Amino acid sequence: MITVLASLLFLLFLTALVSWLVLYVQFYHSVEKRWATQVLHLLHDAERRVHSENRQLRELRMERDAKTRSLREEAFAAHLCDYSVDELDAYPGIGPGTIGKLRAAGFINLAALHRERIHIHGLGEKRLADIHRAICNLLNKARSTFDAGSCRQAQELANQLKTLSADYDRLEVPVRMRARAAEEFIGRLGKAVEYARAVTFWRWCRSISKGALIPAEIMDTPLPDLKAALRAAEQPIARSKTAKRPQMQAAEPEMPGKTHLVLMELTIQFALGVARADGAVTWTARELILQHVRKRFSYNRALLNRAEAFCAHYDTAPIDWERCLNEINRRFTVAHRTALMEFASQIAVVSGQEASRAASFLLDLAQRLGVPSVTLPQRERPIPSLVPPNSPPGPAPAVKSSVAPRPAAVRVVAAASPVAVQPSSIVPAAPPKPPLLPSPPPARPVTPSPKPAIPTRNECLSLLEIPPGTPLTADLVRRQWNLLSERLTPEKLASMGPEFVKLAQTKLAALRWAAESLLKAMGEKLETKPPTPPVQNLRHNPDLDDVFGRM
Repeated sequence: MITVLASLLFLLFLTALVSWLVLYVQFYHSVEKRWATQVLHLLHDAERRVHSENRQLRELRMERDAKTRSLREEAFAAHLCDYSVDELDAYPGIGPGTIGKLRAAGFINLAALHRERIHIHGLGEKRLADIHRAICNLLNKARSTFDAGSCRQAQELANQLKTLSADYDRLEVPVRMRARAAEEFIGRLGKAVEYARAVTFWRWCRSISKGALIPAEIMDTPLPDLKAALRAAEQPIARSKTAKRPQMQAAEPEMPGKTHLVLMELTIQFALGVARADGAVTWTARELILQHVRKRFSYNRALLNRAEAFCAHYDTAPIDWERCLNEINRRFTVAHRTALMEFASQIAVVSGQEASRAASFLLDLAQRLGVPSVTLPQRERPIPSLVPPNSPPGPAPAVKSSVAPRPAAVRVVAAASPVAVQPSSIVPAAPPKPPLLPSPPPARPVTPSPKPAIPTRNECLSLLEIPPGTPLTADLVRRQWNLLSERLTPEKLASMGPEFVKLAQTKLAALRWAAESLLKAMGEKLETKPPTPPVQNLRHNPDLDDVFGRM
C-alpha cells in the first residue's frame, strides 16, 4: 500500500514538472517575452554606451592635464636656458673663477644648474652653499617672470595651451554628443522598459485566462534604433569638420618642430656617445661638438639654448646607446647617417683615441648604421679656429740641398753652317771637377699667404663664450679672456701630446685676437696679467723682522 502511494506521488510530481516545463517553454517563445527581452537588451546596450563614453571623457581630461603639465615644464626649462651661468657673478661669494669651473663642467645655464647636482673638484661646501642660494634666488626670479607672462616662453606657452585646449575640446565634443544621445535613447525607452520588466512567468500564466499581458498599442510601436541615434548625433560634427578642414590644415604644422627636437637630441646623444667611447669627454671633443651645434642652430636662439642644454646634460648623463642607434636607423636617411659617420670620425680623432681602436669602433658603428665606413682624417686641425691676421708666421724649416749639378753626358760639336751633324762629331765630354763648396740651392719664390678674414662681432663673442644679448663691457671681455687663457695654458696640455699643445696655441691666438678686436672698438686695450715673480726667500718679510727682530 505504501509503495503504491509513493508511486502515485512520484507520478503526480513528474506530471507537474513536465507541465511546468511545457508552460515555461511556451512562455519563453511567446511574443511578450521576446519583446521584453529585446527592450531590456536595448536598455543594457545604451547604459554600457553611456558608461563607455563617460570613461573616455575622463581619460581625455586626464590626458589634457598631463600634456598641459608637460608643456608648462618644457616652457619653463626653455626659459631657464636664457639665464646664463655668468649671472651668478652678481651674487656674493661667486667670482669669475667659480663661474669658469661651472662652465668647464658643463653648467652653462640655469637649466643645467637646476637639473643636476654640482660636484666639482675645487669647490668646497661654503662655495657650493653660495651657489645653491644664488640658484634658488635666480629660480624664484625666473618663476616670477614666467608666471607673469613677461618672457617669450610664457607667451608661446599661452598659444600652445590655447591650441591644446581647442584640440581637446574638438575631441570631447563627439564623446559628449554620443553620451547625450545614449541618455536620450534610455529616456525614450522608459515606458517600454516598465512593461518589459513586468513580463514574468506567473503573470503570463494568469494572463492566459484574463487577457493580454502587454497592450497591443505598446507592442505595435516600433522600438528605437541605438546605432541610428548615435549616427544622428555625430552628423553635425562631421559637417563642421568638413567645413573647417582648410583652417585645421593651415594650423597643423607643429609636429615637425617636435620631430626636429627629437632629431637634435639624437644627434647630440650620438656625438657625445662617440666622444665618451674611451671614457670622459675631452675638452677638444666637447669644443668640436659645441662648434658644430652653434654653427647648425645659430639662426634660432631658442633652439641653440635647447641644443646647449642637451650637450650639458648628456656630457655626463647615461646614454642608452642601443636605443639611440635604433632611433637613428629608423628616423635618419642614409645621407644623414653618412654625415653622422663623418662627424664621428672627426670626434674620434680630436678625442685622442688610439688609431686601431678608433678604426675598429668606427667600422662596427658604420655596420650598425648601414653606411660605408670612413677613414680617420688627419689631426692637423681638428677644430677650425680664427687665426689673427697679424700673428707672426713661424720660421720656415731649413731645406738641405741634396741635388748635385748633373754632369754633361755628351757634348755636341757642330759647324756654324746648317750641315748635318756627323756621328763622329758627338763625343763624350769629360766629367767636370767637383766644386770645392756646394752651390746654394736656388731661391724659391715666396708666395704671399692669403690674409685671413677679419672676424665679425658675433664670431668674437662666440669665441669668448659671451652670449650675444649680454651687455658688453671691457671688464667682461678681459674677464673672459683671462678665464679662457688660463684654461688653455700650453703647460697644462703638455702631457696630452704636441698636437694638443699646438691646437691650444692656435685657439689661444684666436681668443687674443677676438678680445683685442672687441676692446679696440671700445677704445680699450687688453691688459694681461703679469707673471708672478718667484719668491727668492720664503722668510723675507721686513715688517715682521722689525717687530720680532732677525733670528
